[in-house]
Amino acid sequence: MLGPDSAAAAGAASPVPEATPSFVGIDALARSFGIGPARASVEIDEDRAHLKMLAQRMDAAAQRALLYSKPGRRTPPVVLSSLLVDDAAFVQRFELTTEAGEESVLTLRFALEERLSPNFKCATIIEQWVVQSVSGEAADSELPGRPVRG
Repeated sequence: MLGPDSAAAAGAASPVPEATPSFVGIDALARSFGIGPARASVEIDEDRAHLKMLAQRMDAAAQRALLYSKPGRRTPPVVLSSLLVDDAAFVQRFELTTEAGEESVLTLRFALEERLSPNFKCATIIEQWVVQSVSGEAADSELPGRPVRG
């Protein structure tokens, strides 16, 4: 789930502020995900819109590490820390090396939101973690990623 825009579509109110607009090269991004050109079909336009909403929740470093390149296959992401901030907010940091060898530390912020879920002849309200934002920074081998026992 992508966050506030998805909540509005599901009819649920969202306490998460609207994402700030950022540059997204949607045509290049869609090509890298194998999504066709704009206005080719309703489904393709929908996929492109969802991809753009996801990209706008990321800063440039996170977009580069997660969207415009691929995580390296030989070096899986390593979770550095996880923190449940409160009952409805969660933050996780992890280190990632791309196929090109770029090392990044990404911080994901999640919010717990209520959503409508189809349930036979009615809808049920469920709680679901959604991506609020993703920020990235270059990994610094000089800084410890975990607490060091001394």
